[in-house]
Amino acid sequence: MKKILFENESGQKVPQKKRNNGCLFTILGLCLISIIYVLGLFLWTNYTEAGKKHQSELNKKKLEKKDKDFKSSADFLFSNKFKTAQEKIDSAKMVRQKEIENPELHLANLQKELESKNLTKIQREELEIEIKSIRTLKWAKKNINSWDNSNPKLERAVKNAMNDKDSFEHVSTEYSYKKDKVIAKMIYRGSNAFGAKVIESVTGEFDYDGNLISINQ
Repeated sequence: MKKILFENESGQKVPQKKRNNGCLFTILGLCLISIIYVLGLFLWTNYTEAGKKHQSELNKKKLEKKDKDFKSSADFLFSNKFKTAQEKIDSAKMVRQKEIENPELHLANLQKELESKNLTKIQREELEIEIKSIRTLKWAKKNINSWDNSNPKLERAVKNAMNDKDSFEHVSTEYSYKKDKVIAKMIYRGSNAFGAKVIESVTGEFDYDGNLISINQ
């Protein structure tokens, strides 16, 4: 069988198979170097103080840039400056995306919109409804036990005032969301001073930060 030969720069004949093997080894060598580099970078970033600090600084810079871009878009969107249709769309997209990532920011932006003097009565009412809805969901998520609909802070306060804490049994709790406060009416069972089981009710008043402000029997 004839060997296919190639001439190198010096004029020597080089078999094709040997030439192909050389290319393969070169490719494998480059792949190995890339893997070692990536692995080394990963280990340095995650397992050394210098690497962690460097990564933290990079993340901080990225976050600052995103926040700066967002603030610029939000200020532009809510300003009275003239805007083309595309500018409105682009700014609104960035603001809404950031709001999805951060509900607190969404709430702050809605409250900022509410301060505008250019709102119609209907627009103002719609904003107030949306703000109340967000605050309600946020409060419920943080302050209501999903198992039995109770409020741990109100339960704890009632138990501390009871003669027999262990006799406490939660029956039900209903919530009423006002403009600046949340009212929770809880019905529970417990032993009185004579050891008899009785049903009682108590009303707790909370702010929207979840703090228990007052209790009324």
